[in-house]
Amino acid sequence: MRDAARACVHTLAGEDVTAAAPAPAALPDELDPAPLLAARRVVWHLETSRGVVDVELAPRRAPWHVASIVALTRRGFYDGLMFHRVVPDFVVQGGDPDGTGWGGPGYTLPAEPSQAGYQAGAVGIADAGKDTGGSQWFVMHGWAPHLEGRYTQIGEVVAGRELVDAMQIGDVVERASVQIDP
Repeated sequence: MRDAARACVHTLAGEDVTAAAPAPAALPDELDPAPLLAARRVVWHLETSRGVVDVELAPRRAPWHVASIVALTRRGFYDGLMFHRVVPDFVVQGGDPDGTGWGGPGYTLPAEPSQAGYQAGAVGIADAGKDTGGSQWFVMHGWAPHLEGRYTQIGEVVAGRELVDAMQIGDVVERASVQIDP
């Protein structure tokens, strides 16, 4: 099926647009989930334009994605990024440096889907298909069973959920930090 789609695009565009796709970047060296797996608790602290939101991260559920969130946060990657997608009663999404819904950190991660429930307050990694997650993340406003087993869940909001529910497109993460309790 992929070959048929590629041939169709080639016919329409007059060139093989898939041949020029860049190879995915290697994962950064600081992406090491081992210390996080040994931690008692990992909390992602987000100072937003609406107030403080704390997310308890789940490194045992999604070690590579949590390690990526921690590494990007330590780099200051999330500081100043806006929430670019809000669907009332469903989801709020951020983590895109371009603000378009297509930006990322320059690398992608293998999917780590679980059967963890996508209830209100659950935090997951946005992606464009299997093994394409990067820096974009979302928080659920309500239960979404159709996401379970499909998206990588990295944790849940433990403080400030009412702020997440009030987010609007253009609100920002002013500063992000991580607290790791050994």
